[in-house]
Amino acid sequence: MRKPAGTQSGCQSNRDRMALRAALPAAGALLVSACATPVGRYYPLDAGRSWTYTTLIQSANGQGATADTRVANLPARTLAGRTVTPQETDAFGQRRLRFISADELGVVEIADQDSAAAEPQIRDPANAILKTPLEPGAAWETTWETSQFGGRTLLPMTKTVESTDRPCTVAAGTFDNCLHLKLNGSGPVRADNGSAIVDVAGEEWFAPGVGYVRGLFTESVRDRPENGVHVEVSLNARTP
Repeated sequence: MRKPAGTQSGCQSNRDRMALRAALPAAGALLVSACATPVGRYYPLDAGRSWTYTTLIQSANGQGATADTRVANLPARTLAGRTVTPQETDAFGQRRLRFISADELGVVEIADQDSAAAEPQIRDPANAILKTPLEPGAAWETTWETSQFGGRTLLPMTKTVESTDRPCTVAAGTFDNCLHLKLNGSGPVRADNGSAIVDVAGEEWFAPGVGYVRGLFTESVRDRPENGVHVEVSLNARTP
């Protein structure tokens, strides 16, 4: 991958890339059959739809990079015995596929595939993007993927529904009755001198009929403030 201007090489750029991967959890791919479900109302599910986001990744030392991120729904296929919608993401010169399964109970990412990988890699556990009931106070357990210290580690995380009836304004417009989630989690990561604890906090907004419209995320390492990463994702265009 070409290193964007303003970012560091090595562990820092790896950390930034993984922060971006975690920051686009559900921007557009569900099964068409899920449209009528409580979770499906937050997604236009047709293959061929696409979204463009402005993505900012900023390191604790003030260095940062901004780029357009394009997300597109591809035709449904079968993976690991399940019907999934592949979601293609292009950001900072890197292409990635995420495989999303949806039903009346929720939306989960069951696998992902980097451009260098020959086959999808099954996520264990799966990444629970949305889960019913979607009402204020409801919460569920899921995972956050970090690349602190050059590894790929899944951390336990809780998503909580903050509200479902408030607007969200981004460059693409103002959307009413958005689903607003709060995210919090932490866990150990193998570090260069043993282990370290990584903390994650964030917020996500999903608009009915539009999908993922905004995300704010912060990843920090206890006793290592230089390892902090902040990510902002904001919708600026969609087709159709």
